[in-house]
Amino acid sequence: MIFTISKFIAGLFGWDISVVQKRVLLALMILVVIAVIVSGLWIRSCLVRPAKLNEKQIQKAQKAIAEQDRKEMVEILAESELGEKKINANLANAELEKLKTLGEARKKAHAMSNDELAAELERRLNQ
Repeated sequence: MIFTISKFIAGLFGWDISVVQKRVLLALMILVVIAVIVSGLWIRSCLVRPAKLNEKQIQKAQKAIAEQDRKEMVEILAESELGEKKINANLANAELEKLKTLGEARKKAHAMSNDELAAELERRLNQ
């Protein structure tokens, strides 16, 4: 393909084919780089970002911005931060609860005899 394009351009303008081949190859590499960059930006723009504000907060924020109500704007931002912190805290609490439950289950299992362990496993397999 490069040779065909280079041959056509060289014949059209009367240039040396080796120089034209190098330039066509360079142009194709530049086009590939541009295509990769554009594709990456396009894919990145399609990713859904989680909303930082809920619908009620968005409406309050638009009203506060229109009215230049600094106190309300500060309050909305604080509520948003609080919501994010609550989500993070819930995730941390869930992890802590998981570890606590796992520890209790291990203690309970260590206290059982082999027959009790086998019976419990059989019971859970048959559920």
